[in-house]
Amino acid sequence: MEAKADIAFENVVYDVRRIYGNGHSVTIGTDVETTFSFMKRSIFAGVAYDAEEKEITANPVISVESGKFVLYGSGSGGTTLKGNVEIRVKGTAEAEVAGAYMNSTVDGKVTVTVEDQASLSEFLGEQNKGSAKELELILMGSPKLDGRTFRGTVNGTPKGTLNLRQASLSPEQAEKFKDFAEILKADSSAAEENLLTKPAVEVETEAMEKEKAAEEAVAIEKMIAESVSNFSDPEESDFL
Repeated sequence: MEAKADIAFENVVYDVRRIYGNGHSVTIGTDVETTFSFMKRSIFAGVAYDAEEKEITANPVISVESGKFVLYGSGSGGTTLKGNVEIRVKGTAEAEVAGAYMNSTVDGKVTVTVEDQASLSEFLGEQNKGSAKELELILMGSPKLDGRTFRGTVNGTPKGTLNLRQASLSPEQAEKFKDFAEILKADSSAAEENLLTKPAVEVETEAMEKEKAAEEAVAIEKMIAESVSNFSDPEESDFL
């Protein structure tokens, strides 16, 4: 199905394999039942690979409140969507989400929001050779994280922001997220936020440097104490 206007589904049995939004908004409301199929039910914000115009300008919203879907902020391979895309997963919905499909481009920001009680079974900000100019994944409350793959990108360099300021996740759940350039946590200091985004080697090096500095400080204090004890007047000490 290729949308020619905004489209919405509610209180239906849904049996569409793919929807290309063509830059229009797609809404899956309440009580939508997705029938069993070996082929996943996919919704693309952009256009199909064989569309006449492979580059469009739009600011679509994909909102899913029930059913089981795979959601893409882009079109399929070889296409470009210029604009900002919002993907919202809430209610009883279960979704796999990718900001940019393989070999596709979003020339704008893809913002994905997953609310309490919904299920996020997979997240890839950028699939292989896909590209999004900006990415943000926002978790609210305690959504279910049933899968294993939750990555900002698979293209090498960490990408996007993981926003956990409104989330209630266990440490084990938070550790599932990889390859994000920035992680924002509720009530965390800047130092803690930096710790979450730095490579393990860098964090370990900093810890060793702090330990060494502490040892040096103790040694200096000992030297000062010993030096002071050798003078009747502490002001004569070279260390004071």
